[in-house]
Amino acid sequence: MQTAATVAAACAFCAGIFAMRGGEDASAWFAAYVLEESLSIDNLFVFSLIFDYFQTPAMAQPRVLRYGLLVAVVLRLSFIVAGLAVVERFKGVLLILQAFFCTPRTGS
Repeated sequence: MQTAATVAAACAFCAGIFAMRGGEDASAWFAAYVLEESLSIDNLFVFSLIFDYFQTPAMAQPRVLRYGLLVAVVLRLSFIVAGLAVVERFKGVLLILQAFFCTPRTGS
């Protein structure tokens, strides 16, 4: 029931985007939503494998997930803040990143 309500809310939001910004933005948002949903299913599979490997009792799994999500948010925020600090302090880092990520690729 909760999943159906979440999907219905997402579809209503997509309809709002369609009404306000048009079909191109709505289809882009919907494609991103479907991608995120498929990645979350992948995460469920990985969580299941981890719980099986470490033999986590079913009663403890929600608590472990909650702590894991909190740690993931804190670590992600820490890396973002640290990355911003590095870029602000050492502008040359942007040149290194640009050389690494923006080099032209030759394909066959």
